[in-house]
Amino acid sequence: MDTLLRVNNLSVFYDTYAGTVQAVRGVSFSVGKGEVVAIVGESGCGKTVTAKTVMGLLRCPPARIAPESQVLFGEKNIYQFTQEEWQRYRGGDCAMIFQDALAALNPTLTVGRQVEEALLLHTSLSDEERKREVVRLLESVGIPQPQARMKQYPHEFSGGQRQRIMIAMALACRPKLLIADEPTTSLDVTVQAQILDLIQRRRQEGETAVLLITHDLGIVANIADRLVVMYGGKVMETGSCMDIFYRPKHPYTWALLRAVPRIDRKSQEKLTSIPGAPPDLIHPPQGCAFHPRCPYCMEVCRHRQPDAVQVDEGHSYSCWLSHPLAPKIDPPVMEKEAVTYGD
Repeated sequence: MDTLLRVNNLSVFYDTYAGTVQAVRGVSFSVGKGEVVAIVGESGCGKTVTAKTVMGLLRCPPARIAPESQVLFGEKNIYQFTQEEWQRYRGGDCAMIFQDALAALNPTLTVGRQVEEALLLHTSLSDEERKREVVRLLESVGIPQPQARMKQYPHEFSGGQRQRIMIAMALACRPKLLIADEPTTSLDVTVQAQILDLIQRRRQEGETAVLLITHDLGIVANIADRLVVMYGGKVMETGSCMDIFYRPKHPYTWALLRAVPRIDRKSQEKLTSIPGAPPDLIHPPQGCAFHPRCPYCMEVCRHRQPDAVQVDEGHSYSCWLSHPLAPKIDPPVMEKEAVTYGD
């Protein structure tokens, strides 16, 4: 598969009155053409900062990108783009669905005008052609009576419809890369499934690659090709969906999987949570970022960051349990589960 996006050693810092927040620390991953890659992890782990960096939306200052960081779209580092290249990239080659559609949409403009804006900037369509394309886009994402509703304002739509409008805006120029930042947040389960199905369908039709940002492992199982598990601004594990769900190696991935609600559990059974709190990224833990919350923490975990270990092609993780001298820990198995998470 040809690589569309490659992120190499990305580090992003925020200079605040309280100190420097190390939001993203040495993150690397890639997205192939037509591929869906999901970045998963708890709130505050650096997912959205990574997405905004790829989109070129960070405000610098207060944000600061390390000089050695690279975000390669095709063969070129986006932070070496000219003004014209940025304009072609944002909204044209790369588009983003933001997590709060009501906040992202302009309340003073009709939704038709907002969808049309991308076409105005990135195409040479006439006024009449743009209006026809807006109607087609709204219809394609499931907005009923698009001809009439394109004249309405964001507050006149439901949460799910506003999210569909955001998708129509993002897909208006048939981008090569679509970044979806928590696209199903605050939506009910039925609408979540519809939104994910819409993204999947458009990806299959137009060969658009998708970078999906989410904290919910449950929603990525049927849509993602590969997963990147982040914690404390770092990548803990990366692999295919099969690798992460059936052969996970990192204790944080085990904990995330156990925290996913399951319909086969008894109604009185308590949900599993991860003890402790995410790290303070002004003063991140020395050694492995997850060690203060890890039940398998060893002394070396407190002092030295483990290197990434390749399990097989495309599957790697960073944990001292991979060391030959480490105790052999069998991954925990969900109760009443037919398959184990080990090899």
